[in-house]
Amino acid sequence: MIHTIGWLAFALFALVFVINAAFMLISPTAYLRLPIWLAPRHRRMTEKGFGSGWGAVFLRLRGAFFLTAISWIVYDAFFRHR
Repeated sequence: MIHTIGWLAFALFALVFVINAAFMLISPTAYLRLPIWLAPRHRRMTEKGFGSGWGAVFLRLRGAFFLTAISWIVYDAFFRHR
């Protein structure tokens, strides 16, 4: 039972992680408009500072890094032949 709850919690965490990373990559402005319970971020990450310019580039790179990392983990866990 606890094992199942652990896997469900991990799946929920991974889903929220992927959603956040996709929003970062696709639209930094939309990511910054997400509610705080869905997209935890620091208070200094405002739409003014990270919605355009180098701040938006930083958020897009961060989203790309996170999606690459989770893709690598999923590939290594499920599809890599040992």
